[in-house]
Amino acid sequence: MNKLKFTSIVILVILSSIESKYVNAQVATVSIDRNWEIRNIPESLYGFNGEIWDSNQDGSNIKYNNLLKNAGIKVMRWPGGSWGDIIKWDSTKCYASYAVTYAQSKALYNNLGIKFQPIGNFSGMFCNVQHTSIYADSVAASWVADSALGAQYWEVGNESMGSWEQGHTIGSDYGNRFADFYTSMKAVNNKIKIIAVGDQNDEDDSKNPGTGVWNRKLMQAALKKGVVPDGFQIHNYPGAEGNYGMLHHNLDEIAKFTKDLNYMVSSETGRGQLDYCMTEFSASGNNRWLKMIGAQLSLQYFMEMAKYNWAVANVWGEIYNTGTFVAAPVWYVYAFLESKFGRNMVHATSDNIDVRAYASIDTSKYLTFWVCNNSLDSSKIKIKLSNFIPASKGEIWVVQGSGGLGEESYDVMINGVGHPAEINARFMPGVQIDVDTSFVLDLPASSFALLKLTPANQSSCEPTEIIPEMKIDSEDWEPNIYAAVGLGHNISISPTASGTGSWRWSGPDSFVDSVQNIKLDSLQVSGKYIVSYTNECGTTSKKSFDISVIDSTKCEPTYVVPYFQVQANPLTWESSTSITMESGKSVKFGPQPFTGSWNWSGPNGNLGNTREITVPNIQSSGTYTLVYTNACGTITTQIYTVTVKPVSGVPNQEIINDLSIYPSPSRNGFIKIKSDDIISNVDLAIFNLQGIEVFTQKNLNSEKMINTGLQPGIYIVSVNYKNNKFISKLIIE
Repeated sequence: MNKLKFTSIVILVILSSIESKYVNAQVATVSIDRNWEIRNIPESLYGFNGEIWDSNQDGSNIKYNNLLKNAGIKVMRWPGGSWGDIIKWDSTKCYASYAVTYAQSKALYNNLGIKFQPIGNFSGMFCNVQHTSIYADSVAASWVADSALGAQYWEVGNESMGSWEQGHTIGSDYGNRFADFYTSMKAVNNKIKIIAVGDQNDEDDSKNPGTGVWNRKLMQAALKKGVVPDGFQIHNYPGAEGNYGMLHHNLDEIAKFTKDLNYMVSSETGRGQLDYCMTEFSASGNNRWLKMIGAQLSLQYFMEMAKYNWAVANVWGEIYNTGTFVAAPVWYVYAFLESKFGRNMVHATSDNIDVRAYASIDTSKYLTFWVCNNSLDSSKIKIKLSNFIPASKGEIWVVQGSGGLGEESYDVMINGVGHPAEINARFMPGVQIDVDTSFVLDLPASSFALLKLTPANQSSCEPTEIIPEMKIDSEDWEPNIYAAVGLGHNISISPTASGTGSWRWSGPDSFVDSVQNIKLDSLQVSGKYIVSYTNECGTTSKKSFDISVIDSTKCEPTYVVPYFQVQANPLTWESSTSITMESGKSVKFGPQPFTGSWNWSGPNGNLGNTREITVPNIQSSGTYTLVYTNACGTITTQIYTVTVKPVSGVPNQEIINDLSIYPSPSRNGFIKIKSDDIISNVDLAIFNLQGIEVFTQKNLNSEKMINTGLQPGIYIVSVNYKNNKFISKLIIE
């Protein structure tokens, strides 16, 4: 049967309250143009902050797992806030025994389909021990090397301008060191986006007065090393101006932040808009993030950032009561954004300062839109649609504080139902209302509403909606399509649909069936179970049930970072299992993590059972084997290959600290030795990563441009001056 093509629109309207001293919002007109497309909203814009200090997030708490899954959150910032600058990604428990481990978070996120948004440790403080910046960027690079992570956005540090933050500094120093992180991390994976700590204000850094504009200073310093950040980390906590300020002036700040950031980027780098990332925000003060006002702010902040092309956003705080696991109002914002609001944003405007509107097209081509009433009074809102003719009936979900308490409520009502069960919220049908290209909404005070409109002239044989029903073990039936359970649990699935059609199932391990209801006994593996329903006129609809099976006792092998030093110089820690050195020198091995047990062997037998060992006076090439056992007994084996080359005759004296090689990366093989003072009689040698000398030149001075003629790749540069040696990494693109 031929089917007519159609387009649908979803509109979101948000209503928020104002203090009584302001003029009541009585009438507003919202205009929506279906053909005026703005952008496709990425899943990274609906992110959240993980909290590894909360043991509920270790993967073993089924209530938390299901809350997270049903919220539809796709990206989690990890480890969360300032902890990014005090822990090492693979050794969280050396800082706090109660901390959730990286392996636990990775298992949970992978099972729930959530991506990491990592915070690389900028400070160099690991396990309560301060390390060098060189070491810190190598740790970040080793994290990027975990290819199973799949992270797109990587932050370097957290709020590094603030005195409260470990390793805090000024903009110019941050930019100089950020460039090193950027280069090391991109060398591992050049497809990731690396985000610098930023400040949205184009004015003198208020945290470090007299040091200049933070963003400008960091960009100037990074540019000296040929680096421009992929984006900026921005944090903002509205609340100082009260609820009215949050839902009016603070929402307008997103437009101002965007304009100021674009101006700074353009004037310093000549580039257009970077990836701006609001990696922390919430309604601050008096537990507002847990109240309706927090939900109202978060929804409109998300939408304003979507409108102004921001890349990432992460709410800070909790989405549930940690004692009862009852969802906070903001939880419903996530659930509705993910399950009901489209991703193809289109133009929507309001002529009243108390009313905001945001519209989109979903994957079924329906029009969806939010309408937000930021007034303490009810409002009549006229909806005007352009380039879209709806069917005569639409759906609406009105969200407000439970019991009429408005924005200070800890609970919610949706279409008059007080705090709908979290697993039901995604599948709640809307209330049917009469609609046209122009119609009027009556919205209560301090509320927001989601509308979903289908187009007119649909085919007479549409797919039949499948209503999901699922239960775990002997618990109650719930209208859910997600479940996270432990090993060995049972799940029953009983979908329903109108009519007398046929059913067919498919799933993991070649699972198939042709019945309506299935029972999955003693579950061992995660996967999607997909049911297809074909109605009487031959049209098929599908519903996917996503089952996550979490083995909380599983112990994965620990990734061991292979650090070593040649000649035990504390400034030359390197990370590799391939070592090239001159004969007669010593090698100190210092892999991480810090916990676990160790056993070393080499060409001459057993070498000890401590984490750090030193092998002196190495005369010949050979292999050194580490067997590492983590806390739960899983073994990781790591082999170091040591290649010994003849002594070059150049003494290895103290490192020269005031030299650098510029530029790195070099785009054409030309480099220059930079020094605080002009120096001469400098000898330079360049080695490839196999330890073979590929370029040498003697009697240079620090003013001369050097043409190495080398092909693109990563090299090690050795500069000798007055029996002192400077070693640096060089990247040629």
